[in-house]
Amino acid sequence: MNLPTPLPPELSLARFAANIWTTEATNARIDLAGFAPKAPLSERLAWAKSKGLEIALVLARFSSNMQHSTDAQVRDNLTWAAQHGFYVPPEFVCVDEGGSGRKVRREGLNKAKQILKEKLATTLIVFKVSRLFRSAYRGFQFFQEEVVDEGRRGVSISQGIDTADHKTWKQLMYMHGIMDEMLLTTIAEHVYSGIKDMFLKGYVTGALPVGYYGKELPDAPRTNQDKVRKAPAVNREVAKLIVQHYEWIRDGMSIKEGWRRWVAANGPRDPRSTLDHMHYRAYRRMLSNPRYRGLWAFGRKQTVWSNKSDYAKQVERPESDVKIVQCEELRIVSDELFFAVQKRLAYKKGWGGPKKGGPKTLADLVVRYFYCAACKERFYQAAGGGRAMHCKRGQICPCKLTIQRQRAVDAVCTALQQKLLADAQLLEDILVRTADVGDEARAELANRRNSLNAKIQSVENRINFLIEMAGESAVGDRDSMKAKVKAAQAEKAELESRLASVVRTLSGTAVPITAEVVREAISHLQQLLEDGASGKLGEDLVHRAAAVFGELVGGKVWGHYIPRPGRKRGYVRGEFTPDLLTPTQAAVGAGMSLEPRKADAILVWLRPVPQIDQHAETAHRLIDIEGLSFRDAEKVMKDRGFNFNSGKLWQFYARYYETIGQPMPKRPYNNGRPAKPRE
Repeated sequence: MNLPTPLPPELSLARFAANIWTTEATNARIDLAGFAPKAPLSERLAWAKSKGLEIALVLARFSSNMQHSTDAQVRDNLTWAAQHGFYVPPEFVCVDEGGSGRKVRREGLNKAKQILKEKLATTLIVFKVSRLFRSAYRGFQFFQEEVVDEGRRGVSISQGIDTADHKTWKQLMYMHGIMDEMLLTTIAEHVYSGIKDMFLKGYVTGALPVGYYGKELPDAPRTNQDKVRKAPAVNREVAKLIVQHYEWIRDGMSIKEGWRRWVAANGPRDPRSTLDHMHYRAYRRMLSNPRYRGLWAFGRKQTVWSNKSDYAKQVERPESDVKIVQCEELRIVSDELFFAVQKRLAYKKGWGGPKKGGPKTLADLVVRYFYCAACKERFYQAAGGGRAMHCKRGQICPCKLTIQRQRAVDAVCTALQQKLLADAQLLEDILVRTADVGDEARAELANRRNSLNAKIQSVENRINFLIEMAGESAVGDRDSMKAKVKAAQAEKAELESRLASVVRTLSGTAVPITAEVVREAISHLQQLLEDGASGKLGEDLVHRAAAVFGELVGGKVWGHYIPRPGRKRGYVRGEFTPDLLTPTQAAVGAGMSLEPRKADAILVWLRPVPQIDQHAETAHRLIDIEGLSFRDAEKVMKDRGFNFNSGKLWQFYARYYETIGQPMPKRPYNNGRPAKPRE
């Protein structure tokens, strides 16, 4: 029998419930001889049954401070229970404080379901059926399916509903359900009318947009919670910033640039936001909010509960029900400025449509391995057609990294191919550790086989549990459950693959690992990277190439931004720590993993240094230090394999002084060297 354990937050309520029931049981002249309030739950349940008492549970809920508190509900329920011969253990007091009765997923309700399912209690006691669910039909459904159909008893003490009375309990529940619905509708209309009256009087009735604050009105009537009434007022400092951004957008600044400047200036955000800065969508809404031109509306939307989806959603009210007030005191922008910005917003609205489908390339699949070193955030596709990639933080990234995907992937693949070709130590490691499986190696492989079997069994248990939970969970949770099942199945497949390799090595059926096998595997990896970068692979192999790419780069390629003197756009250098052993071992089918070697980081240009910057230092050395003329320097460069004329060298020379921030010196003709006589 699975007995529920009390939660720490319920300890004070548990003591309260124990005292109430003991007091009321004494008043009801229940024989408490042998009753030990601090005894284990199983002993107290056994004592109650020996005294002829039935076991009951109590469910209480309130969703606001204006309703009957859970303490009062618990007191009334326990009093009724003691007077009618029921014992309610403190562990069986289930409460939902500040929770909506419309929601199906509640801690107290779930605890009550568990107790009923375990058949630990015979009777459910509530103050009102509406304490179960706000919707009358859900309360009736719960009583019918979870209580009556399971052979249990349900009692609503304030409504006189008792399922033991088979003839009348359904009719009483129907009647009270209709009355509750009519009462709630009436209350909602009165509340809406009262709040609308407060709005028309100029008081704060909800969240205020950025740029406004609640100004206290000491002489106004206080709120129902005895707080000082407030009226909306303009925050002049923020208003100046809002006007500035409206003007920037009107004058042609991009919306993303305006948003970036707002964030950079530490512009305020909605206090309800969970971010530390204003979101882009919130910035767009700020640019389209008619309140900034003094047009305030009340009742534009109303919240409607969806019983099927178990959440609230907002729907538009009829225009005739919306109250609109023009308040010039709360105006921040003029009508002309506001509507000019609306034209800009209408011209480019939303985030753009979905990218066109087509065959995937390696550059499409490996973007997730590139990260911004400054923000520690991964890159995402950007620019027209997704040809580039940039940091997740976009315009508010301090480096504003945007690089061409194909060029960056080509550079990394080239570096990996060179590393695979040059790493001769890799061959030696694999041959030494896997050519001969000795006694120590066999013992290690046997331990690894046992460990993998245990892990596989654990993952299988997890998959079975998730499948069972998916069948019992609500519709909104099934997608997340399916994702967890798929992730667990992928983990199991990986473990089984490793186990098969270990077993094959232990059984002696593994392909002998020779130098030729390793060279062939490395050649295959190189060809896979080359074909993937050039787009020659099919839909299946390109995903394999992407996985190999991720393993070879160690999971991450960090993009470092390097400013370019005298230019707005800088260089981007990639840095990654290669892991060549893991994919190579998988390619040769090695059952025994080698200890990873400490590898040096590889640096590669994701956005290459322009030619003019590469040779600026060389031109300075040839002209200023060696004293050559431009024509003589041209000959030296051609001897080194660069086909540059003297005009190009002059550009390199000028670029050098631009990078150091100094004017280019005036050189004499032929750099002061005597002219060579004509032959």
